[in-house]
Amino acid sequence: MTSNVDAIRGARIFLDELARERSRFALLYRPSMGRELEKEGCLGGAGALWSQWDGYLTEPSGERAREWLRACAIPLTVVHASGHASVADLRRVADAFMDARLVPIHTAHPEQFATAFGRAELHSDGDWWGV
Repeated sequence: MTSNVDAIRGARIFLDELARERSRFALLYRPSMGRELEKEGCLGGAGALWSQWDGYLTEPSGERAREWLRACAIPLTVVHASGHASVADLRRVADAFMDARLVPIHTAHPEQFATAFGRAELHSDGDWWGV
């Protein structure tokens, strides 16, 4: 039986290759990787791209990440990429399903849906409700 690891073994990139050919690679960084990447000389000329809400950078874990980037002289570029729909997009969906129930989820201000859409069925996080 072939494991998932075996299936991708041939595509593995080792640190010495990353250090030699830094300009060829982009990687998804995890804080646990930092010391090893730094020790092996993989960070020269590196840049960091933050594609989440920038408010996370003010939380303790974000501050630690920013401090490490500063210490390693790695410039940080913030580009918020979101899967969240705009109000105009949400309005088009709500209008397309005018007879359907409108229940806002994953939002800090569900009460604003009643104002924005003229109708909304509000439920608290963790509440069970029938569909």
